[in-house]
Amino acid sequence: MISLLDIVGPVMVGPSSSHTAGACRLSHVALALLEEDPVEARFELHSAFAKTMRGHGTDRALVAGALGMEVDDERIKDALDLARARGIAFTFKPKNMGPEAHPNSVAIHLRGRTRSISILGASIGGGMIEIREVDGFPVSLTARDPCILLFYEDRPGMVMRASEIIGRRGINIASMEVLRRGKGDQAFMRIDLDAPLPHEDVAALRQMPGVHRVHVLDRVAGGAPIT
Repeated sequence: MISLLDIVGPVMVGPSSSHTAGACRLSHVALALLEEDPVEARFELHSAFAKTMRGHGTDRALVAGALGMEVDDERIKDALDLARARGIAFTFKPKNMGPEAHPNSVAIHLRGRTRSISILGASIGGGMIEIREVDGFPVSLTARDPCILLFYEDRPGMVMRASEIIGRRGINIASMEVLRRGKGDQAFMRIDLDAPLPHEDVAALRQMPGVHRVHVLDRVAGGAPIT
């Protein structure tokens, strides 16, 4: 289903829904996953993103998203200066990600004082985005619906336990993706939900034996705030 808003694009600071709004939202996702203020941001831009970075304001939009700005924030044009004033180091460099990568792809690496996160994503038009990798795990994530990301030790029963915690709240699991590096090695679970999961249930997921970290992502591709 594609709505009229998907075609027209979001209310935003321009000039481009793909190169500005989409770029801002990609970094906004990375910030939500970092879960703390960044001290360093590195951006690796592929193809069209690299070629039109300054002309279309992609550089400012990427930094703005890492500062927590929404796509309609008038401060986007000053994002680079604002980041410098906060002492946040940022760099941009082109990177050929191969013929299969979307032209508007970017790898975003954010580092905070206690943790770091890396994502690979693309701005696919009209301000819409797709996250294709989180910390080395391949995913297909649009950030249009509530989502839980779990990094954990591969062991029997993890999917069942996570599902039970969510199910007892009466929240429906829309889809789920489970990956692992190898038997008994680090594993990854993406759970798309019909509604946001309350904080106490997120805490219960974090307390599951073998869980290393849990990230909560709630509707950023449609312009709604991240929680």
